[in-house]
Amino acid sequence: MPRTVRLQLVDEPPVGTRFIIDLSGEAYLQGLWSTSSSPGLLQQQCGQCEKIIVRGRPHMKRDEAGNPIVLRCAHCRAYNEMLQD
Repeated sequence: MPRTVRLQLVDEPPVGTRFIIDLSGEAYLQGLWSTSSSPGLLQQQCGQCEKIIVRGRPHMKRDEAGNPIVLRCAHCRAYNEMLQD
């Protein structure tokens, strides 16, 4: 059984301050985006609409400046801070 975590919502970051991954397209809308070779172990859900937006542990969690990466939900377009575990 995969572990599901709800991501923290954040305000839209000012341009150039954070790395944003804009999740869009059919694969994202169906919750098929996987960030690892073992996608079933962890599911990350949008902090607003609670749809699964990432499966698996991310390879990259911080940008070059050390800030957590922001994911923009394909479903509701909310900004979520990537899980930092």
